Amino acid sequence: MNIEVKSDTFPIKRNFADALIAWGATLVGGGWMSERGGSLSHRYALGFVITRKGADLAHLADADLICVERWDFDAEQVIVRGKGEPSPHAFIHALVCQERATAIFTFVADAPKAVERAGKEGWPSTKQSAHASARAMADDVTTILGKGNRVLIRGTGLLTFGCTADDAAAAMG
Repeated sequence: MNIEVKSDTFPIKRNFADALIAWGATLVGGGWMSERGGSLSHRYALGFVITRKGADLAHLADADLICVERWDFDAEQVIVRGKGEPSPHAFIHALVCQERATAIFTFVADAPKAVERAGKEGWPSTKQSAHASARAMADDVTTILGKGNRVLIRGTGLLTFGCTADDAAAAMG
C-alpha cells in the first residue's frame, strides 16, 4: 500500500471515536477479534477514520486513529491524516464507504467465532483472499455487498457494517 500523509492531525468526531474505542474493547473481550488482528472505522467527511496498523483494539486511544481522505484501488494508494499507517484492511473499509452510503461504521474481524459460524450458515464469502490486489478485492467484494451487511473475507475474517456501531457489531453474530 502506498501511503501519502497530508498531516499528522485531524479533528476527531468525539462520539464516533468513542464508539470505536468502546467497541474495540467489547469485540476483543468477547473473542470476536484479536487485540491486533482486526480493524474498525467510521465514515468521516468524504472518507473514513480507521484504526492504525498494529493498534491494540482492546485499548484504543485517539492516537490509534487515522483519517483516510482518498484512495485509489488501481494505484493501491491512500491519502491520510494522522500518525502511523492505516490498517492493512483500509481498502476493504474504503470499498464499503464508497459503495454503501448508509454504512457509517465498518468492522473487519479476524474472528474465529464468526468465521466458524459463517461457514456453517453459508454467509456470503469472497473468492479472493485479502492478499489479492486492492482492485481484485474491490471487484470481488462489490459483487457480494448487496447480499446483506456481512461478508466473509477469505483468509482474513468477517467484514460487517451498519448505520450504527451497534448494527455493525450485531452483524457478527
